[in-house]
Amino acid sequence: GNFLIASSRFRRSKAHGLHRELIDRAGVKAGQILHVGDNHGADVAAPAQLGVQTVWRPRFPNAFAAAIQTELPFTRSERAPFFAGAQGDAGLNAIRAQAVEAPGNWNDPVRAWGALFLGPVMTGFAKWVGERCRDVQIDTALCLMREGKIIKLVLDGVGAGVATHEFYTSRFALLTASIFRGDDSELTKFLARPQPARALELLAPLGLTPAQVDLEDDALVPAEAAYQLARKITSDPKMRAQACEASAEARRRFLIYLRETLPDLPGRVAVVDLGYSGTIQTCLQAILDYEKIACQTHGLYFVTGSGIRKVQQAGACAEGFLAENGQPLAIAHSFMRSPELVEQCLMCSLGSTIAYDESGLPALGEQHLPATQLASIQQVQEGLLDYVKCFAKTPTLRETDSATLRPFLEAILVRALTVPTPAELKVFGQWVHDENLGSSRTRPLIASDLDPDYLYYASAHQLASLASSSAYWIFGLAQNDSPMTGEAVRSIFLRKTQPEAFSCHEHERKLHFFWNDGEAHRADRNYTLSNRRTAWTRFALDIQNSELREIGFSLGRPGDVIKVGGVILRLNRAGSPVEVIREPLEELQTFGLEPLKGSQGTYLVTDTAGIIAEIRDVRDFTGVVQVDLLFAHLPAGDPCPS
Repeated sequence: GNFLIASSRFRRSKAHGLHRELIDRAGVKAGQILHVGDNHGADVAAPAQLGVQTVWRPRFPNAFAAAIQTELPFTRSERAPFFAGAQGDAGLNAIRAQAVEAPGNWNDPVRAWGALFLGPVMTGFAKWVGERCRDVQIDTALCLMREGKIIKLVLDGVGAGVATHEFYTSRFALLTASIFRGDDSELTKFLARPQPARALELLAPLGLTPAQVDLEDDALVPAEAAYQLARKITSDPKMRAQACEASAEARRRFLIYLRETLPDLPGRVAVVDLGYSGTIQTCLQAILDYEKIACQTHGLYFVTGSGIRKVQQAGACAEGFLAENGQPLAIAHSFMRSPELVEQCLMCSLGSTIAYDESGLPALGEQHLPATQLASIQQVQEGLLDYVKCFAKTPTLRETDSATLRPFLEAILVRALTVPTPAELKVFGQWVHDENLGSSRTRPLIASDLDPDYLYYASAHQLASLASSSAYWIFGLAQNDSPMTGEAVRSIFLRKTQPEAFSCHEHERKLHFFWNDGEAHRADRNYTLSNRRTAWTRFALDIQNSELREIGFSLGRPGDVIKVGGVILRLNRAGSPVEVIREPLEELQTFGLEPLKGSQGTYLVTDTAGIIAEIRDVRDFTGVVQVDLLFAHLPAGDPCPS
């Protein structure tokens, strides 16, 4: 260059007229100078005021620029640990900018997401896998399918220096093949599923029929009933022997596949996967040990939770990259609560491995994802691989150890999971997640099995506490409801804010719950309003061969204004789908409540107040009845707020 114009020397920035120094030194008119930059204020607006021609070229697409800004803390003291070394981010953000400029990425938010967010974290993971394999002298890596296809490409692309193999297996396939004794523990582990499963689906891999355990084919078996079902099988020597025999055959076929994949099975192999509890590695090592095959597995995982201790206690090695044994909490807690987004982005277009045939070939299940989603996943992965290519051509990044990059990668992933942008919600909000474990069920990433009104009446803490069986991507669900709800759930989940911060500052209130099953019963419950003055309270009744004629609530004090959102029953009969009954507001009976005009379900409390719902269809019931009341206490001076 002809001139070096440093703001530190002239005590002014570009935004405050630094271009005047350039004009004076260059000896040309301002209109003869072209300034190209990525900051609109400093590189466009300010020089344009002096007559300098400008070209604005942002480093990142507009849809994601703000997201990248929020990855790292804004305050200097919080940012300092990220830049403790002389290398800073070693050019990480510069390579992200290069990757997103690759053909097809800039104007495609799906490909851009792969290049900007998934690419860096998966490349960092692959780099770490290569480092650990060199450190412990392992030269063979099994990349567990279905994510293994793209993980292998990334490992090879960064030059991990290890022989990689797509390894066709699954939790379901190896759980089936690792029943050795047919005891309660082994069978319970196999039978317990995230969602209630049909008896026929559960028992067929064990060579059993539902009739043998007194169940209908379509009877649903929830996770909590798995132990009792296992006990039924183990108490019958014939059924127990059938289960062990079926597992032995599945194991024989799997070992044929293993030997075909690795004819010269080394003494140690790396098992590479996203991780969590290491179930596949646990089963694989147990099979190798049972069959007296001299091979030790070494798990190298993206993230491991506290459940990985079972693998470690059994004598196998298992390590995590971004989080290990559930720490640090920010990444382990957020990722393990909602890993489905990353899992789907790394998915290949094949179905899950469900078994192996006579010759050891993997038998794949049906692919349950819609074609549009598979196309989007392909686009994400194309963007990811563009980042890998840029990384491979950058000596500073290749030579930087993964420990230096890890804080930046944690920040990228935590932001992507917990603070989704409108562009991310638009794309990924349409996606579904397949349950696997022999099931064909899929559910939307950001949907919930709860009534939509729950999102309004539930507190931020209640939403943050929802189990994954109720909602997969809890952060996307909350952010989609409103940015305020999203930030509240994120703050609670990452332990940045106490749940009480989102509660009403008034004292706890008491709710009286009563029900009639031929006799009158009553129970009390304290509750705290959320900062929106809303509440969701739940009562659970365990009923044996009885009926539920009516339920009621008594709440509020004279002068209170109460809005009732609904009374919802969830009937959990053993072996049957959950039945949801929502009592219409117009059919609720009330006492001590005066309806307010202009707002359905809003009442002024005039006396001891109550709501009664008459239940017509719950007769001769055995199971658990969950009774939910959704309501709000409105400010007395504003009984019908918008």
